[in-house]
Amino acid sequence: MTSSSTSTRPNLRSCLLFLALSLSSLSVVHAQAVDANGVSVISTFSTNFHANEEKVKALLALNDKLGKRKYPPPPQKRQINELKIEGNTGTTLFSYHGPVDIGTPSKTFRILFDTGSSRLWVQGPAAARTLRGPNVFDCSTSSTCTNTNQRAEEIQYVDGTTINGVYVKDTVTLAGLTISDLQFEEATTAVSPVSQSTGASDIDGIMGMSFPQTSSSLFSSSSSNGPPQFWQTLIDKKAVTSGVFSYYIDETEENGALVWGGIDTNRFGGQLQWIDVLPIGSGGVFSSSQTYAYWQIKIDGVSVGQQTVPSTSLNAVWDTGTSLAVVPRSVAQSINSALGLERLTNSEPYLYGTVCPSGNAYPNTPDITLNFGGKTFTVRPNEYYFRQPLDDGRGTLACISGFAGQNIQSATGGANNAPNAIIGNVLLRRFYSVFDTPNRRIGLAIANRAADVGGQNLTAGP
Repeated sequence: MTSSSTSTRPNLRSCLLFLALSLSSLSVVHAQAVDANGVSVISTFSTNFHANEEKVKALLALNDKLGKRKYPPPPQKRQINELKIEGNTGTTLFSYHGPVDIGTPSKTFRILFDTGSSRLWVQGPAAARTLRGPNVFDCSTSSTCTNTNQRAEEIQYVDGTTINGVYVKDTVTLAGLTISDLQFEEATTAVSPVSQSTGASDIDGIMGMSFPQTSSSLFSSSSSNGPPQFWQTLIDKKAVTSGVFSYYIDETEENGALVWGGIDTNRFGGQLQWIDVLPIGSGGVFSSSQTYAYWQIKIDGVSVGQQTVPSTSLNAVWDTGTSLAVVPRSVAQSINSALGLERLTNSEPYLYGTVCPSGNAYPNTPDITLNFGGKTFTVRPNEYYFRQPLDDGRGTLACISGFAGQNIQSATGGANNAPNAIIGNVLLRRFYSVFDTPNRRIGLAIANRAADVGGQNLTAGP
């Protein structure tokens, strides 16, 4: 692939700048089904690109309370639950949300599911004036909600978004799974440069799904334990069949699923390749010798075609809440230079791209090979590029690289094995990803991304 000509660069840069500021939209679908074994509940999930993708700024940056019931709820059967996802329309890119019901009477909220953070928050009335999501949670309107009057720790995202609020307790239901009296954050104040620039958000909050030792996000300033997570509570209560959840995006880029408590074997081929999660070592805000904080794996090397990219021993967070692959500036420069791309932005995150070739093929464009924990995977041009229209009146498309350059400064400070890269959905879509919480590992297989695979085959997994 060749770089675009000088005459097209202003339009290309304008397109990308607009794109980086405007990735925030989603839609929700609802479905329910039961697996042949009678244990699988299928609900819905939908895509939304919010502040986690904005978290890397480049387009990349939420039970009934038992005391208020006459009788406690009946115990839940262990389940494998699939949350369908859809979206990625308009300016939305590679980010997914789903419906979560909170309170009494229950109200449905659009929540982004984020493996790059650990806390659940939902916008309250005051924060909604900034975030402008479609639905607002108000503890005072739910008969089962208790306000703890305890201030929640501030959540920070790298795009400048900060969330503050108070801890509340209420009933939270997702895909037929209910946790009573779950503690989460009702956001009371928010500062969001992206929302201010691009208008209303399509999500109402974020559900963090990383390890519970970190109380907020990858970029939080503290490692103190936060409230119990929804996912960890499901495991503790034995409400799910196994302690794994899995994730895929289909070929439309608008649909996929998050499976709670198992895997869908119809959605990948071959064997899962298991990669151990890399713990954070002592140093920075971490005092223990090993802390499992993020879904972080080792990238041992990257090559573009036959060309090896130097200095690519990276600690990368496998992050469903981010759109792009964010790597150190020098690594992004090496990868994108080898592809013949020009840099389109003058500040972080550095984005790279060119004018797309005609048709859907990428002639003479190499694959990119990634080595994760000693296991090699190949990503093809149609998987590491994404296309966006240029506003030139001629239907020209810009091909934007999925590898953005940013030197990540996480709050882990001087901790050993601190993250310095994020692998977001532009690359995750290549894989069927299995997050094994008890065994602290990630399973990867090449995803079967066909839109119709003839139904689900949900199992507890390995």
